Amino acid sequence: MAESSRQRGRYAVGVARRAQILDTAVRHFSTVGYNRASLAGVAREVGISEAGLLHHFASKADLLLEVLAHSEGLDRQAMAAHDLPRAGLGYFDLFQWCVDRNVERPGIVALFVLLSAEAAAADHPANAWFAERYRRLTAEIAASLRAGIDGDEIRPEVDCVAVARELIALSDGLQIQWLLTDQGFDLPATYRASVDRIRARITLAGQDADSTSTTNRSGPVGAPPVDSSP
Repeated sequence: MAESSRQRGRYAVGVARRAQILDTAVRHFSTVGYNRASLAGVAREVGISEAGLLHHFASKADLLLEVLAHSEGLDRQAMAAHDLPRAGLGYFDLFQWCVDRNVERPGIVALFVLLSAEAAAADHPANAWFAERYRRLTAEIAASLRAGIDGDEIRPEVDCVAVARELIALSDGLQIQWLLTDQGFDLPATYRASVDRIRARITLAGQDADSTSTTNRSGPVGAPPVDSSP
């Protein structure tokens, strides 16, 4: 009985230490990126030896992937707790909620901005993670938009994959600018205004207004208007 209690105590301490390392690594990676980060630096911030850190994470690459998975897991838990809609136009509201939330978490935004840029290199340990994340997000949003077509919310000719990529690019791009301008503009309001324009462009409710527009457009609905002047 006593031995069992000691084992539970050691397990609880190990879980708490692991969480402390992950929280510290988020700050570390968001400040210096992966390439310049060191396990020794993370361990020093935690207050343990590098060998002690390696007891929990086998390598710097392993720690990075755990940080990314941990951060995404927390996001998904928060979404589930708020019961946010996903069907049809629901992803517009879901993305807005994420942007609103990220204003309170500039460190997390910096983490993803810096690491996603580094991960463009094929040999980066997070390259596959980010590639899969974008593939999965694009597929999820496109499926949601197709449900909106089936539910007579969205125009049937909309290119759902193109709109999905546009929404992701808008979110990521505005957050990069927000960081680089020292949070110098209202990120949620700017995002909301841009999303409202996309919503008006692709929904059946916005079709009448679109039909009276003098803007030239080529290709399927879903891409921004194209200027066809010479």
